[in-house]
Amino acid sequence: MMAWGERWFGWIETKGREELDLPQKMERLKQWCADASAAEEDGTTYDFVFVDQSSFEKHVPTTFAALPEASWNIGEDEHG
Repeated sequence: MMAWGERWFGWIETKGREELDLPQKMERLKQWCADASAAEEDGTTYDFVFVDQSSFEKHVPTTFAALPEASWNIGEDEHG
């Protein structure tokens, strides 16, 4: 988990190998983030990014905080 702002937190999921149930896992994480955000009364939000191996290699981050720039979310047409 990483703090991207005062009340904005996120999970960074990294994968070198994509497993068959990866889309379901990412959908569940997306739902967890939505549920957790809705339960917060102070405006805190939760989100996630997914970084696969090819995106990581294409957009090599120079810091841990730059990992979201190498990410894509399950369901998008293209990586990166």
